Amino acid sequence: MRVGFFAILLASAALLASATPLPSPANQPVSAHAALKYHEDREAHHIERVNAHLDHAQTHLDQATAARERGDHHLSSAHKDRVDYHLARADHHAARVRYHGTQADIHAARIFSRSIEDLD
Repeated sequence: MRVGFFAILLASAALLASATPLPSPANQPVSAHAALKYHEDREAHHIERVNAHLDHAQTHLDQATAARERGDHHLSSAHKDRVDYHLARADHHAARVRYHGTQADIHAARIFSRSIEDLD
C-alpha cells in the first residue's frame, strides 16, 4: 500500500514538474528604453500609413469627381467605395498611432535620469 501511494505521489509530482513552462526570451521583461523605442517606431509607421491612405483617398475622390463630371456614374461609385476604404484604413491607423503614442508616453515616464549631483 505504501509503495503504491509513493508511486502515485512521485508520478503526480513528475507530471506537474513537466507541465511547468520554461522561461523563454519572449516572456522576459523588456527594458523601458527598448519598449519606448518599439512604440515610437510603431507610432511613426502608423503615421506614415495614415498619410498614405489619406493621399490615396484624395486621389480616388478626384477620380470620382472627374468620372461623375464625364457622366460615368458607375466608375464614380467605384472610386467613392475606394475613398471609403482608404478613410476607414486611415482611421484604423490613427487609432494605432494613439495607442502607440500612449504606450510610448508610459514607457518614457518610467525612464528617468539623474545628474551626478542628485546621487550625492
